[in-house]
Amino acid sequence: MRLDSPDGPRPGPKVEVGHVLPCTVVDHLGGRRFEVTSKRAPRGWTVVLESRNPQGVNEGDHTDYWVVRVDPKRRELLVRDGTHGRLPISEAMRLRYMLAVRSMVEPETLKPEELLEALAEAKGMISRIIKQDSADWLSVYQLLGKPRVGSIQRSLDELTELRDKLKAEGALDQDLLERATRPFYEGLDRALEALTYPDRAGSEDLEDDDDLGD
Repeated sequence: MRLDSPDGPRPGPKVEVGHVLPCTVVDHLGGRRFEVTSKRAPRGWTVVLESRNPQGVNEGDHTDYWVVRVDPKRRELLVRDGTHGRLPISEAMRLRYMLAVRSMVEPETLKPEELLEALAEAKGMISRIIKQDSADWLSVYQLLGKPRVGSIQRSLDELTELRDKLKAEGALDQDLLERATRPFYEGLDRALEALTYPDRAGSEDLEDDDDLGD
């Protein structure tokens, strides 16, 4: 699964994961899925709602939903309702994420036992984006620079291998760490700054990017 991709035709306004779209419910597709339309969706694209509360969704409803997947190959947007998934990062999770990012940016500052814990947290951050099952996964996705899911799946596998080797050998494989962090580029440095100084003016990395604008 890919959250977003620059490939394929995308006429009309640019839509990204996290954007909020004004929608109209057209039809119930079964289960938790509904066909909806939106004037802000690219022309010719299908928009599907995956609702957390399908009993509360009715044909003809005019409601704002937020984008969780952009699929250029299928020319389809997947949207959801509610705030689960797009909540801000809590203070408790900020500290855990800061440790996780430190393991990828400045592992030399951590003791071996701290590094093992931090790498486990880093794997958890990436899993949140891939699975989309936590209350703050969108905030984590934006914090880490909106990486491609296909790339970070490889990162998750490499971090698992990296942690296993560290646990077995007591030494960090720098080449493997570099490969694991490559999909994030400079995003990790910005993430560490945002997590370290959450109140600093201009640190919007912890804010929701949920508006398309006019």
